[in-house]
Amino acid sequence: MRIKTEIPLTLSLISEVLNIPIARDAQINAITTDSRDCKQSDLFFALGGERYDGADFIEEAKLKKAFTISERRESDITVQNTYSALLKLSSYYKSLISPKYTVAVTGSCGKTTVKDFISIILSSSLKTHKTQENYNNIVGLSHTLLTTPISTSALICELGMNHAGEISELSQALRPDIAVITNIGTAHIGNLGSREAIAMAKLEIENGMQGGKTIVFKEEPLLVNAKNPYFVSFMDKNADMYAEIRARSEKGSEIFIKSAEYEYLFCSHLYALHTISSLILAIATATLIGLSAEEINVGVDKIQEASLRQKFLNANGYRIYDDSYNSSPDAVISALNMLKEREDNISALIGDMLELGDKSEKLHEYIGKECAKHGIRKLYAFGKFAKSVAAGAILGGINDKNIFINTDTSRPDITAFQIINSYQGERILVKASHSVRVNRVIDILRKGEF
Repeated sequence: MRIKTEIPLTLSLISEVLNIPIARDAQINAITTDSRDCKQSDLFFALGGERYDGADFIEEAKLKKAFTISERRESDITVQNTYSALLKLSSYYKSLISPKYTVAVTGSCGKTTVKDFISIILSSSLKTHKTQENYNNIVGLSHTLLTTPISTSALICELGMNHAGEISELSQALRPDIAVITNIGTAHIGNLGSREAIAMAKLEIENGMQGGKTIVFKEEPLLVNAKNPYFVSFMDKNADMYAEIRARSEKGSEIFIKSAEYEYLFCSHLYALHTISSLILAIATATLIGLSAEEINVGVDKIQEASLRQKFLNANGYRIYDDSYNSSPDAVISALNMLKEREDNISALIGDMLELGDKSEKLHEYIGKECAKHGIRKLYAFGKFAKSVAAGAILGGINDKNIFINTDTSRPDITAFQIINSYQGERILVKASHSVRVNRVIDILRKGEF
């Protein structure tokens, strides 16, 4: 990451923000976290990582005449925690930009889609800036804030987490006016222990708010304790926003919305239930910001199924639905539901879902059963928990002749070969946690090389 901020920064200003005195001043050319990108007068944040310690590259940065900030004394600025320093500076920079509206989005799954939908709808009326892709940790949020254009009116940020306390830190740096919690699932249950604990961690999104509403579905009982909720509901006509799907087909949907502000029938190109739910959360956000139903509808009309990050691919003749960027039991089921609505012939490549702790085997087995329940024809199980997924699929009724197991994640070619030898034209859902790198199987199929 190398960012040249629109508002110039100086070394003395940064030291003042971080409350660390320095002996000299200078103009900062750019902020960077990669010594390889350093140029003269850049400020290099030496972040530590699992595979490297950025502080080991301080000398390299200095040779390029960059300034350095780290937890080591040889830096130009020495701090207790480099990540926290980066976030603090980014938060200060956001205060300089001072966008009129700041929206924070979190949840167990669907938060990137909701964030993108909000941005599309608001951009019809406002100058927007959003989190790129799913850059939702400290570094990702810092990147979003430091790259915010001066002209931004609406800032939309995605906040992610692995452990309790992380969203609180991000929220306090962001200071959102509106928060959106998409759902409470089982992602990170291995770290947090229960859905109740996950809900508490997600509700930390309110810790940086000074008033403002938190948009949640009223059907989720774990979120009714939000401090200042704005309830969206498919069932309760007295909710802050009531949504009713009046028509739905592959051509799109008609969604009736009733709120204190308006009653309106939105026509959308979306038809999958989980994307419609994401759309309604985005509509609620735009409503709270003050857009009229007619203004919102302009943005709704721009949202297409093809605009989603998940991609329908033709990989050298193999019909793929690539949803391999992340995974959890809830996300897998959501993808299965969506595909079942639009495809008659479906197979699934299911890779490991991570951060499930001691519930991993049981939840992978559960997903195998769900694959059977959703009519999956063939199942390709990939990773450490492949046998658990397969066991669940057999219990669910999938013939073991249509189940293919590969526990060696270093050999994606094995799974690719299994697909090649059994493929019969079906759509293949590809779903796994990002670090499993199941996309390597797709690459092999696309290239046709082993």
